[in-house]
Amino acid sequence: MTGWTIKDEGSNIYTFPEYLMPTDQVVTLHTGSGSNTENEIFWSKKGAVWNNKADAIYLRDEEEKLVLYSEYS
Repeated sequence: MTGWTIKDEGSNIYTFPEYLMPTDQVVTLHTGSGSNTENEIFWSKKGAVWNNKADAIYLRDEEEKLVLYSEYS
């Protein structure tokens, strides 16, 4: 997932560092600080990213192709 990005409906964007996601595994992206592990990545963002009322997530690959879009309200 190196170079992939996650973006919210606003202007918050996270670019994955060098990272190889294990097959059939789940990775959790935390917006706060911490130490990256195989299954947890930390954005180290100061302040909220995701809105409680409604927001969207855009996941794009290293070529900026949309891989996933999801919204919630």
